[in-house]
Amino acid sequence: MADARRDPAAPLRVTLITPEWPGAEHSGGVARYAFRLASELSREVALTVVTVAGNDSDLETVDVMRCKRDSGRFGRYYLLPFRLRKLVRASAPDVVHSFGDDWAIGHRWPLVRTFHGSALREARSSRGLRKVNHLILSVLEHVSAQRADIKIAVGADSQEEFRCDTAMPPVSRLRRSDARSPDPTVVFIGSFHGRKRGSLISNAVEELRSDTVLPIRLVVVGPEDDGANWPEDVDHRSGLSDQEVRELISTSWVLAAPSEYEGFGIPVYEALALGTPAITTHTPGSDFLSSQLDGAEGLIFTDEVGLKTSLRRVLERGPVDHDAIPARQVDPLLRLGSSERLVNELYPEARRRFRRAEARRVQ
Repeated sequence: MADARRDPAAPLRVTLITPEWPGAEHSGGVARYAFRLASELSREVALTVVTVAGNDSDLETVDVMRCKRDSGRFGRYYLLPFRLRKLVRASAPDVVHSFGDDWAIGHRWPLVRTFHGSALREARSSRGLRKVNHLILSVLEHVSAQRADIKIAVGADSQEEFRCDTAMPPVSRLRRSDARSPDPTVVFIGSFHGRKRGSLISNAVEELRSDTVLPIRLVVVGPEDDGANWPEDVDHRSGLSDQEVRELISTSWVLAAPSEYEGFGIPVYEALALGTPAITTHTPGSDFLSSQLDGAEGLIFTDEVGLKTSLRRVLERGPVDHDAIPARQVDPLLRLGSSERLVNELYPEARRRFRRAEARRVQ
């Protein structure tokens, strides 16, 4: 339990629970966001990150604690929370900020919970055991929501489903490149199969190469073991750093993101922030992103049928100047997603709510 007698001059001790954290393997959007947020928070609080072995990226100003990495779906989702609980206790936090997998830790500290999406929504785009797993995880997400002192949504669907206190998109200010690739380049982040629907991009690019004279390059950032699913002429990359991914997006002609579901969709945001057009489908995340932008320059909505046509229009037009997509349009998102909000507003409010709840239990 947080110690009410702690020295008020001492930095706030925050423990961030995030099994997703950059490592040797492909890092998804949650891992990249966690790393960036940790870097920003560590300037103002005493930060401990609780994650799993194999996620070997470190920050000099952050204490990273790792537990055993369980193999298989059951170990990952149903044993891991108990291992994380031990590390959280050892970190002696004033506030726990969880990105998930916190249902086993109890409510011994002020708890801030960020919901990056909805397991129930993911279940609707899944099949078989994956679907069953997401349905069970949905129940556990709601257990976590009931326990949390502050609930944060990264997008509109999470805010609605979990009745979150606020929305805080996973964004940061990005530095644009001055150049584009000399060849028409499409970048895609994700896997060939599954909700990211990389197969649609692969087919669309292959058909466009036949229909046009454009020497189109398709560059994919995804898990190493997914590389074999892509055609040989696809430039498949894995294990890229956060900065390398951003540079790739900034120098490409277009980002393609035809996902079936996104709670927010960091790559689409990053493309617009970096001045690169983004072709995407209507998801809760992309619709929320569009609603918050000051204008929507460079954001192109399509569906499965219109994907190839949208890609063709962008590529035949040629590379756009980065300044054609104004950086200022993402300013509303940057204000909403600043780490200063956590430190100065949300963490203190979580502690106040936790103390009030403790007082009621004592009475």
